[in-house]
Amino acid sequence: FLCCDNTLKTLFRTQDLFEYLHEKLVSCCKTVSRTEVNDPITGYWIQNYNAPCVRAVIFETEKGLFCSYHKQPWVRRKIQQFE
Repeated sequence: FLCCDNTLKTLFRTQDLFEYLHEKLVSCCKTVSRTEVNDPITGYWIQNYNAPCVRAVIFETEKGLFCSYHKQPWVRRKIQQFE
């Protein structure tokens, strides 16, 4: 399957970037999980409470983002392993 000229490819990339940034900047964790993330972690950040967003550690994996309860012992271990 061949697709598109360079302009259309750039538009697709721009749309992908927009959707990625929108998810990162607009979405937030409104609930958290206590279940350990077992997929390889590619990044993480800490979300502070700001209703409706709850305090969470957000782990990023190839499969997506996981909102985790910050007080779980395994969360601290994952952060330490990542650093």
